[in-house]
Amino acid sequence: MSINHILSIYLAFVLQISSFRESKSDDRKFYIFTATKTLHLRTDSRKDRVAWIQALVSTRSLYPLNGHHLSLAPYHISVSTERLKKRLLEEGSSENLVKECEQIMLAEFSDLQEKLQILCQERSGLFDTIRQLEVILFLLLVYMLFLPF
Repeated sequence: MSINHILSIYLAFVLQISSFRESKSDDRKFYIFTATKTLHLRTDSRKDRVAWIQALVSTRSLYPLNGHHLSLAPYHISVSTERLKKRLLEEGSSENLVKECEQIMLAEFSDLQEKLQILCQERSGLFDTIRQLEVILFLLLVYMLFLPF
C-alpha cells in the first residue's frame, strides 16, 4: 500500500468526523475541527478560503456515512397522556379503561426510552472509538512517512 493511498484513506476518514468554520475576525482564516484537534489555516485571500471550505465539504460528500450522524439524543424525554385521556373520555370510555390505557402507553414509552438510552451510550462509545482510531491512523501515517525505503 502506497503512502498516497494511506494518506487518502486517512484524510477521507478525518473529513467524515470533521467540521469546518470560517474565522469571524480574519477573512483568510478558517478552522477544521476533528475529534482530537483543531487546525487553524490561513489562505492567501477570502476567495481561496471559500474555495477550500467548498472543496472540503464536497470531498466529504464523496464518502458519506450512509446518512448516520453521531449526535447524541437527550437521556430524559417526558411524555404527556392528557390528550389520550381526554379523547378516551370523550368517546365514553370508563375511567378504569382510561387509566389502564395510560399505564400501557407509559410502560411502552418507558421501554422505548430505555432503548434510546442504550443507543445513546453505544453512539457515545462509537464516538470515543472514532477519536482513538483517528489518533492511530495519524500515528500510522507518520510512521509510514518516516520509514526508510
